[in-house]
Amino acid sequence: MSYEDINTVSLHGRKCNIVSEVRTHEKNFVLLGENPCRRLTEFNLGDTKVYIGERLSYNDERIFSGRARDFSDKELNPLSVMIIENPNFSNAVRIGINDDEFIRADVPMTKSEVRSVSLSKLCIKENDICWDIGAGTGSVTVEMALLCRRGTVYAVEKNGGAAELIEENCKKFMTDNVCIIRGNAPQCLSDAEAPSKVFIGGSSGNMRGIIEAALAKNVNARFVINAIALETALGTLNILKELNMDFEVSQINAARNKKAGGLNLMCGLNPVFVITAKRKESVT
Repeated sequence: MSYEDINTVSLHGRKCNIVSEVRTHEKNFVLLGENPCRRLTEFNLGDTKVYIGERLSYNDERIFSGRARDFSDKELNPLSVMIIENPNFSNAVRIGINDDEFIRADVPMTKSEVRSVSLSKLCIKENDICWDIGAGTGSVTVEMALLCRRGTVYAVEKNGGAAELIEENCKKFMTDNVCIIRGNAPQCLSDAEAPSKVFIGGSSGNMRGIIEAALAKNVNARFVINAIALETALGTLNILKELNMDFEVSQINAARNKKAGGLNLMCGLNPVFVITAKRKESVT
């Protein structure tokens, strides 16, 4: 097997989003510190082909191969390496995934058109730490996680049923770099890593506290805030002014076709304010 196109990662004493690496690369060479097969199986990658080498070059070396699911409960020697093959890999960048692709219930969801604009405003990098406040079904969480595949997304949701949906959607889209926090923001965010990007889809009346909590951890965090009601938008802008932040406001008015006999009629979605904010450049 040629090594020229193999992605090399390490699980030896360091953090690694192994599911994200396997999802986006056809071949991965992994230095093991733990057995990743159970996690791969949990995130719908149990059929990937794995080759395992234990204690290579020693007299008791062992080499075996099979599907990841075959070794999900196997305890491997710490001196082990693994090659993982995923012929169904995809490194395509997806923004604005169709709403119907997500597992849904009676839980609020940021629609794909608004999600596309919001995510583009966030400018997410692959190593970013992101917060998704009021995560709902997890549609923004998932797309954040796909974009920051070597970072982490903290998805905050107070509704227990919605939190379960987020977990299901993360498994469906193979995003293992998500930490789901059940609770009210900002109180539940004390242990979360400092965010570089923050999306606020719902604040439960705690907008100021959430923004201040994020800024306390990273004064240079970038925010995108969605608001439907005029009062929410106006209140948010007043908070941003008081916190000495630069901001811009867009309003997204989208419509979708709906069949009416042999015709297609355009039906409008709720207009949404998309507010992008960051501390003024003079602040260090």
